[in-house]
Amino acid sequence: MVAGEPGDCEKIKLTEDLEVSLWDRWDIHGEVSTTFQNVITHIESTYKGLEVRDILFGSKAIFLHALMSAPGQEKSKKKILDSTVHLVTDCEIDDSYIDIGVTCVRKDDEKAEILKGVPPVRVFFGNGTAQQMKAEADSITQIKQNVDDFITLILAKIKQIKPNDYEAFKFRIA
Repeated sequence: MVAGEPGDCEKIKLTEDLEVSLWDRWDIHGEVSTTFQNVITHIESTYKGLEVRDILFGSKAIFLHALMSAPGQEKSKKKILDSTVHLVTDCEIDDSYIDIGVTCVRKDDEKAEILKGVPPVRVFFGNGTAQQMKAEADSITQIKQNVDDFITLILAKIKQIKPNDYEAFKFRIA
């Protein structure tokens, strides 16, 4: 019987200067307000030579480069990239991080082949996540209440309009 030390884990070369292994994970220390654009920018600036193509959350496709780069998808692309990771992934109020998958290509690769072995990405939401989310939820509740109050006020004013006044009112808002 022979005992020995375990060997090194197999390395995968993503770029000339970047190797990863099965055990790697890329961490991003963000906040509740971290957007998908922030995630892409962080990865591309930290791991030089890579370009993020797709973002996945479990089996859910969040951002697909092939679809979002199609003509006419500019607004959808901006909306997704400006969305917060915390909101889109349906995190619980007290979650402190979320794991997502990304696909990358080499920036200098004309064929834009998806690289194998890109590690999972963990996005941390910083300290005070629960308090920030509660404040955001309270703010949204207050906005909804203000809108409900405004609608109630408008409906009450409409009920006060006499039939002859209605035609004049309709003319003014048209």
